[in-house]
Amino acid sequence: CLLVSAVVLVVLLSSCNKTRQNVVSKMVELESPEYKGQDVPEERVKEIEEAIKRFESIADRTIEANQQLGLYYKLLAVKYLDREMYGSALESLEEAIFYYPENPILFQLGAVCSARLAKSTIEPQKRELYFLHAEEYYSRAIEPDARQVDALHGLALLYVFELDRPFDAEPLLDQVLRIQKKNTDAMFLQARIYVQSRRIEEAIELYEMIEETATDEFRKGEAAANRRRLLEGVV
Repeated sequence: CLLVSAVVLVVLLSSCNKTRQNVVSKMVELESPEYKGQDVPEERVKEIEEAIKRFESIADRTIEANQQLGLYYKLLAVKYLDREMYGSALESLEEAIFYYPENPILFQLGAVCSARLAKSTIEPQKRELYFLHAEEYYSRAIEPDARQVDALHGLALLYVFELDRPFDAEPLLDQVLRIQKKNTDAMFLQARIYVQSRRIEEAIELYEMIEETATDEFRKGEAAANRRRLLEGVV
């Protein structure tokens, strides 16, 4: 047991030393522009090492505090959303994004809040601005991960029902259906676009597919009714 403990201690110390050396190397790199391509003097390197020893624990505590603050804003946003307080939720999400700028879910939720706020806004210019913000949030959610189905579908809904850009929604829905072949919500929306663009045969085929794949009897019936109307020439 003592031998194992000693080995573990050596490994931990070795790991800490490597980490410390990596920090020193990166700090020295930050000094390089001041010396115009020349090696950073040994005296300066020692000063950097001493500074790291003095301030590293403070820096670690600051990072930990900011991580906790980021978690606080995410928690606050979730609780505001649960209470349908979309304005406050959006403010908290914006704060959380400052700490986690690569988190696609934060952007997706920001889009939802912006769209909800747009629907509750009377002033036309402000309403349009909220919808444009929602578009931007959805786009940022998709940017790092094109498999974010909820964001893809949300943006498609925005294009079809709010921004009057149904054809911009079509490639988004294609992507959703590549990922989730039996996503009936995406199929219904895609069929709607086909009808709008007079692609009636494609819409009929899609409604048939919904009838075959849907597990919900109501959705099956809805698809069947839509298909019959199109076959009868009722658009």
